[in-house]
Amino acid sequence: MPQLVAFTIQRQRRSAVQSEAAESAGTKNWLYHPVFPEHWTRRALYSLAQWVNGLAFRDIQFSPYGKPIIKIAEIKRGISGQTKFTEQTFDESVHVRAGDLLFSWSGQPETSIDVFWWRGSDGWLNQHSFRVMPIADVELAFFYYLLKYLKPNFIGIARNKQTTGLGHVTKRDLENIEVAFPPLSKQRAIADILGSLDDKIELNRRMNGTLEAMARAIFKSWFVNSVSSGIPQGWKAGAFSDDFELIMGQSPPGNTYNEEGKGLPFFQGCADFGPRYPTNRIFCTAPTRLACPGDTLVSVRAPVGDINMAAVKCSIGRGVAAVRHKTGSRSYTFYRMQTLEEVFGRFEAEGTVFGSIRKNDFQQIRLIIPPTNLIQKFEHTVYPIDQAIENNEKCARTLAAIRDALLPKLISGELRA
Repeated sequence: MPQLVAFTIQRQRRSAVQSEAAESAGTKNWLYHPVFPEHWTRRALYSLAQWVNGLAFRDIQFSPYGKPIIKIAEIKRGISGQTKFTEQTFDESVHVRAGDLLFSWSGQPETSIDVFWWRGSDGWLNQHSFRVMPIADVELAFFYYLLKYLKPNFIGIARNKQTTGLGHVTKRDLENIEVAFPPLSKQRAIADILGSLDDKIELNRRMNGTLEAMARAIFKSWFVNSVSSGIPQGWKAGAFSDDFELIMGQSPPGNTYNEEGKGLPFFQGCADFGPRYPTNRIFCTAPTRLACPGDTLVSVRAPVGDINMAAVKCSIGRGVAAVRHKTGSRSYTFYRMQTLEEVFGRFEAEGTVFGSIRKNDFQQIRLIIPPTNLIQKFEHTVYPIDQAIENNEKCARTLAAIRDALLPKLISGELRA
């Protein structure tokens, strides 16, 4: 298994080196002409599907209820307290349903530009993402893996245009990328191999969703419903700083970052966050602020209040804070932070200004504080559930490493399905 993970990392490094070499040589040959078996049918990528861009929604179209506006944040992490909704109706081409294929074409190249299956509820697609519908000659699942295979190319193209941290892949780029595809029977064979791994990953994450819902229900019963009619006996009113320790992130010098796994994982903001744990993509050899395994990570800059949990000791940058309860209760901290969505939402800015929460504002958030023995009882009850979630996530990441190692071999023809 470590060899497969190493293979994936090596491929990512090789892709980055190829991209930089192509740029310095003044040629885009590698980016627009990836490797495929010679006997496969060759076409321009854009010609293999219908690509429908999302809409640019305005504030006046938002409402408290209705269908969600599906932005890149929702595509990556699902519906959250930061999601906007609308009761208006738009063209059916931007109506997104579970099972649709979505391609985000703009943003930070390494973290935003990618292809996804939409697994949430019906909604309306926001700009900067395509709803992708392949032609009859191309199997939907195969096309998904074809786009995954091309991710290093998309990142390289976006990097070449990157300004102020953002890059993009345009319609013209999709027209210029030459791809190839085999007969439908071969497409299905490739998709079946990779899809079986993805199905297991999805099953693990659905199990985690069920387990987390159980833990949230216990938390709500013990700590939310209990204060609906006033402060219970033995509880007290206080500030965040009375109950929790807070570490605000600080970004180390840029020359201490790397993508080679040297040092500690480094998380700068919610772009690094996953469904529960952040994704390791940048490392730091001289960290200045640290989070410990089990600490709750909170996004403190646009959007404020996204929640993750540190799986390992890690470095945190200015966009992240680490929170832990003074008793060391990791599960209580994680689920308590999820109940502060509305509070965090007050620090979201309007228009083009980025929202943020400062340390003093964070520490002064008012709380109803339960007795320590109740928190410890909750930790004893829920910690085994959280351990099961962590084990399932580790399994999912191992399966993902296997999939990522097989994918380029199958699509390039190095390995036959």
